Amino acid sequence: MQQERNYSIDLLKTILAFLIVLHHSPSPFHDTMQPITTCAVPTFFMISGFLIFRKEISFKRIMKNAIRIMKIFLGALLIFYIWFWIRHEELYIPNFKDICLMVFANNEPLSGHLWYLMAYAYALIVIAIFTLKGKMQYLKYIAIIGLVLYFLFDIWHIYCNVPKYLTLVYCFRNFFFTAIPMMFIGSTVVDRNSIRTKTIAVWLIFFSICAWVEMNSFHVNHIADVYFFTIPLSFFLFSLFVNCKIRKPNILTKCGEKYSLYIYIYYIQL
Repeated sequence: MQQERNYSIDLLKTILAFLIVLHHSPSPFHDTMQPITTCAVPTFFMISGFLIFRKEISFKRIMKNAIRIMKIFLGALLIFYIWFWIRHEELYIPNFKDICLMVFANNEPLSGHLWYLMAYAYALIVIAIFTLKGKMQYLKYIAIIGLVLYFLFDIWHIYCNVPKYLTLVYCFRNFFFTAIPMMFIGSTVVDRNSIRTKTIAVWLIFFSICAWVEMNSFHVNHIADVYFFTIPLSFFLFSLFVNCKIRKPNILTKCGEKYSLYIYIYYIQL
């Protein structure tokens, strides 16, 4: 039996796409909104994990999604390559280091933000392989290890005054440290539909305040824009929309369903 579509998730996608644009655009509200805007990408990954694991997992379906995302990535990369050529009147030629960082760490050097697509595709491939081998239980351990290592490196980076180049800052924006942990966390939302919306809203407000205090009082620069309170804030933001079900589509839900990914990819050019 086909599951009824929850259009509130599509509405959330539209909101997240707007938050990403806001996060990377100068505005008087940038610092005030930062606790929420930094939640956009982790929440996108949580949505993906939720949607993948709510259905029966199959190698064919997951690999089909991974191939689709890689095609979108390669198409976007080509467009940004041409855009770079037009703006700078010279071709961008990646060196060996750039290629290695892109292939192994999802650090795409040309636009900077396309790492999300590579991390997502890589995570899907890992999930597909575990599905094929019947080892899906290992995904939980990879998610936990990736998250713990991320925050250990993050604490080292913040409190030991480590030079930026030693931490390879943007290498933490990849499938291992970000995509798989966030997608796994998103998959757990499936079992939490019984939580009252009012309770979720209270936790959302609480973690929003904690995130604001963290960002504006301690003035720390985290290695991949994921703060300590970003993850629980993202979790309860997503949980709120999962529980506030919208049964009929509208223009905002249609935008989230069809265009939110492309808003994320191409907003920089606008």
